[in-house]
Amino acid sequence: ISAVSYTGSQVGIITDTRHGEARIVDIRPVRLLEALESDKIVVVAGFQGVSIDKEITTLGRGGSDTTAVALAAAIDADRCELMKDVDGLYSADPSVVPQARCIEKADYESALRLCRSGTVALQPEAVRIAQEHRVPLGVGNTAKNAIGTIITDAPYDSGEVVGIARRDHLVREQGVGQAIQRGDMVRLTEHRGRWVLWREGRRGEQAPLSALSLVTSGRPVPGLPEAVRERLDTEGIADAGYIESPEEFWVSVRTDQADAAVRSLHELCVQMGWIQTGAPREVR
Repeated sequence: ISAVSYTGSQVGIITDTRHGEARIVDIRPVRLLEALESDKIVVVAGFQGVSIDKEITTLGRGGSDTTAVALAAAIDADRCELMKDVDGLYSADPSVVPQARCIEKADYESALRLCRSGTVALQPEAVRIAQEHRVPLGVGNTAKNAIGTIITDAPYDSGEVVGIARRDHLVREQGVGQAIQRGDMVRLTEHRGRWVLWREGRRGEQAPLSALSLVTSGRPVPGLPEAVRERLDTEGIADAGYIESPEEFWVSVRTDQADAAVRSLHELCVQMGWIQTGAPREVR
């Protein structure tokens, strides 16, 4: 099959000037469209573009996902399929929770909350671009040649708790006054002049905490905070803080206890019927 390969700059991926963490600001896919019209398979190097200052930039972790979705939006593709080493998005990390279910269908908001909270199967910026341009996403397994998760703008009932996401290598800090907003900050709480924040650990730094996020369908789940704290206490897992919002219940634990915590909380959510075990239902 006739094919042609391009770099990000050759297919017109224009980014801002933040090297190593650039964001796409425009795509001018002239050469890409010309190749497609000539019935050629186009192979594009992901993870990179050219800045408005005409310097080569990289898009940061998961930048290949972002490249694929942005190109799909630029050429008005029917769908963007991201093939990986997992079946799709899961209700928890299946390597930690064997009973975790693959989420067959999800809306952009639910998928975005999962990815922003730590799910590594998909880059949050890719989901954001897909949502902005209404590009349907398929996430599947390369080895199986099958799509496990479809993400669209159609609202689906995926249960009260969509899934449990996790971030490791965190450090807790606290102080008084106003906390300084920083790029490495993961969570922040402020109350009566005091603040507590969790941030990413720096190179060589001891960072013993993990953040577990029980991502909801966007509304409060009655009884969830109390049930989570009771379950962790029963399991002898101490938390280093928690944050509650309509979109998620976030709890910090020691990393050496994080696997056990995720398994126990996933089991709790299934027992309570908060994580849906059947196929998602379309909301009408």
